Amino acid sequence: MKKILLATSLAALSAAPAFAGTAFSTGPAASSVTSAACTLLASAVTVNLSNGNIGAYACNTTTASIGVSVASTTGKNNIYGMSSAGGGMNTTTKASAPVASDVSTASDTGAASS
Repeated sequence: MKKILLATSLAALSAAPAFAGTAFSTGPAASSVTSAACTLLASAVTVNLSNGNIGAYACNTTTASIGVSVASTTGKNNIYGMSSAGGGMNTTTKASAPVASDVSTASDTGAASS
């Protein structure tokens, strides 16, 4: 549920330059995404990741969308992602535990395909 809330929170803040996927630090940690780092955000967003979770976001000003993805490095090998343009949650299953580059790629895909 935390993963869905994270993705929904970031996606809901889109307001209107394309950035590559940027990984958050591994939980437990608080990471901030500022409007300077993502011009589609009206204000900064703070993300609190649970222990063993990783996340990433990507801003795409061409499509005016934000892609967000999260995964657990200690649970199932699923990566959950969504875009601010809607379309529901996407799930990708990896053969092994996801790493930061996996969630970055998923966030890029969400931002680009919306």
